[in-house]
Amino acid sequence: MDCLQGLCSRTAPRERTTPRQSRRAHVSIASAPSRADAAPRNSRRYCHRGASLCGLELEDHRSRHRSSHGGEPGNGPGWGRQRRSRRDARLHAVANASPLTARRLHPPPPGVRLRELASKADRRSGMLLKDRVAIVTGGGRGIGRGTALRFAAEGAKLALADIEQAHLDETARELDASGTAVDYITVRADVSSSADVQRIFDATVERFGRLDILVNNAGIGNPPVPIISMPEEAWDRTIAVNLKSVFLCSKAAALQFIKQGGGGRIISVASQAGKTGYAMLTPYCASKAGIVLFTQAFAKEVAAHKINVNCVCPGTIDTPLLRGAGLGLENNPAFFDQLVGTVLPAIPLGRVGYPADVAKVITFLAGDDADYMTGQAINISGGQEMH
Repeated sequence: MDCLQGLCSRTAPRERTTPRQSRRAHVSIASAPSRADAAPRNSRRYCHRGASLCGLELEDHRSRHRSSHGGEPGNGPGWGRQRRSRRDARLHAVANASPLTARRLHPPPPGVRLRELASKADRRSGMLLKDRVAIVTGGGRGIGRGTALRFAAEGAKLALADIEQAHLDETARELDASGTAVDYITVRADVSSSADVQRIFDATVERFGRLDILVNNAGIGNPPVPIISMPEEAWDRTIAVNLKSVFLCSKAAALQFIKQGGGGRIISVASQAGKTGYAMLTPYCASKAGIVLFTQAFAKEVAAHKINVNCVCPGTIDTPLLRGAGLGLENNPAFFDQLVGTVLPAIPLGRVGYPADVAKVITFLAGDDADYMTGQAINISGGQEMH
């Protein structure tokens, strides 16, 4: 594509034509070389990669060409004129080629093309996830609520799970007030329980008939104490909610995707704390690092079923967790202000993030534009984490 639109076009400037004339110019019998005279398929493929390769490959092809009389190039009467004519026709076709023509020369598989067209149609209507069914755990607030609102705006049908019914009710009120006609259910559940997880998936399939997307967002922090003082129960609870839940939900989602056929998307919310250790947050860091490696390994296991598995690694995001939820500090603004003041100098973009910042990336990973991505751990940290 770069060759067609860039350097090669300088050799033979493109004439102004109407879009219809432009499309037809490349299939015209008069202007296109015959199959016998055209460059080999490999040569034409190189023409999409760079002007130098394009020229070299055509020159190599000409140097190997034998005249119709069986002699060396240039031996037959008028051979030079014929060679120049064919060369000029080829260069004219390449110089005037459009991206559409290039795609016709090497079209993607039919299924890919159909999905791409559907995705473009959905973008025009503002619906990247139109009629797709998504489960969002931890959907009662924070990143989960932000993701639910974003998915709803993009046309998804939602099953929201959270251990706190009051939080689910608040998210439901925001969905109802958003002005978006969204079909959703809420399920109160503990995602560290296999029985509760099965209940979430059963309710989703019963209501919507299928599942397309899973967002593993549920998570908790841990009391900020050193490991040598850490109660075993605090460790177990953090690992169970943050990591075991990803195992349980991802397993259930993959089984449903395989049963349906056609693949699916699993997106987990890890953390920059899964890439860099923080003192006094060892259980949290261990659980989030586990999500990153789980994502990579599981992505390889289910790729053959067209299931894409990715995770995001948020940095300092203004959520109830950052404001001290579960630590008795949620209603203490001084705690949040002090924390942000300490962290802010380490963020190149100079601000904390918001749930909407993370929801945008999750929405991208859930949509067709991320078809060729799996096993990735994407930082969303304002530059605070860069590896």
